[in-house]
Amino acid sequence: MSILRTTLGLTGSALLLAACATTTSTTTPTSTTTTTSTTTTTGSSEAANTTSVASSTTTATANQPGAYAPTGHYGKAPDAVIGGDLFESAKTGDLNTVRALLSQGANVNNANAQGETPLHAAASANQQQVAMLLIQKGANVNATTVGGWSPLHTAARFGAFQVASLLINHGANLQATNGDGRTPEALARAVNNVRMASLLRYHANK
Repeated sequence: MSILRTTLGLTGSALLLAACATTTSTTTPTSTTTTTSTTTTTGSSEAANTTSVASSTTTATANQPGAYAPTGHYGKAPDAVIGGDLFESAKTGDLNTVRALLSQGANVNNANAQGETPLHAAASANQQQVAMLLIQKGANVNATTVGGWSPLHTAARFGAFQVASLLINHGANLQATNGDGRTPEALARAVNNVRMASLLRYHANK
């Protein structure tokens, strides 16, 4: 009987240890799964926070005062941007943009680093309609660059016949000399533009 009790006792202990081992083995994966789940959740949270920060930054940039909007709202653009846009639009003959910029208060006589105004730009590319609009808005037909070039000098040099005629009709100085001492007519002759030179000579002799 004593041996039997001892045997039964050992058997019971073995079963108890086996049960504990099984429980421990089952619990461990559960704990690992929980940890993985927590890590995934943390990663999602960080991604969400990153997205939120990026979104906030984008919104702040878009709403920044003075930000330039290329969709046509020029009123809050910096003066340098407006001046550059007006110059380029005058040169390419973008009449609608020139009109929009002027209506928003762009300086029609704004000059770049070389002293060129939007009217010089229009004259360089024979943009007659733009030149007319600029003159109507108060552009100085005798404004000079750093080198002493007036819009008429520019028109004469680049063969802008229509703009030259327009400038003459609005009081451009036919006898003005640039930094090299040349008149618009002299520039026209220098590039063998007989038609332009004849136009300038005709009006100079009137």
